[in-house]
Amino acid sequence: MSQADAPSANDYAAILAMLESAASAPDRAAFGRSVCSALWEALAPCVSVAYTESSDDASRAAAVIWPEPPPGWFGEYQSVYEAHMTQNPVLTFAVEHGGELPAPTAWSDVDPTGAFSRTELYRQFYEPNGIRSQLSITVPVEHGGLAGVSINRDGAEFSDRERAMLAIASPLLGWAHRHVIEHAAPLVRPAGVEFGETWTPADDHAAAMRERLTAAGLTSRQADVVLHLATGATNAQIARALGISGGTVRKHLENAYAALGVTNRVAAAAVALGGRG
Repeated sequence: MSQADAPSANDYAAILAMLESAASAPDRAAFGRSVCSALWEALAPCVSVAYTESSDDASRAAAVIWPEPPPGWFGEYQSVYEAHMTQNPVLTFAVEHGGELPAPTAWSDVDPTGAFSRTELYRQFYEPNGIRSQLSITVPVEHGGLAGVSINRDGAEFSDRERAMLAIASPLLGWAHRHVIEHAAPLVRPAGVEFGETWTPADDHAAAMRERLTAAGLTSRQADVVLHLATGATNAQIARALGISGGTVRKHLENAYAALGVTNRVAAAAVALGGRG
């Protein structure tokens, strides 16, 4: 990726603002609205942005869409989507990869021949709503099922910069989601199957993250803690991995937050991943 295609400082600021807003949402619906409205602004022009949670057997789905559809829209289209949702080539691709997309994925990435345009889902759901291209990411969730965000356009494709922005946001949205699920029930009740493994950055990314954190003033141990945090580990998991107590983890995080100038783990993870520095 060239420097011109990389996310800018303003892009990182938009991602961080979205994450902090999403993490403070009172429930999943508000989480979805926060994420969708922020991406609508950051990735304009879009037809719509959708946050969707589906059951682990892909038989039910609930969505938040921005801009909000007119009255009666869900009554007209939700049953159509649920009846044919497994025809979406990106959803099929995600299921084949254990419920998570390995990178931001567009229809054109997994359906280069355009066969999807001849399906019932496309003709009855996407085409009537003016959607002819889509880029999706998954949101790592713990409650079972599959959660994701889709950027919908009228046929225009997506730039390397936009894909890079979404790649940064995807694992961090998992952290924001965890903040919310402590207080709210899922949009779709799972059947009890755990979905989503801990996201782990590649070794070269981990080295860059460590360098970024120590340059920001963190000690080596504080950087260890934040690196684990950025993979999606809980405090208890960090404590076990590093052989320290939960209280020590909390103290290291408090000191790391102060050094980084942030107030929560979502923002700290964003700094580790290059969102701010």
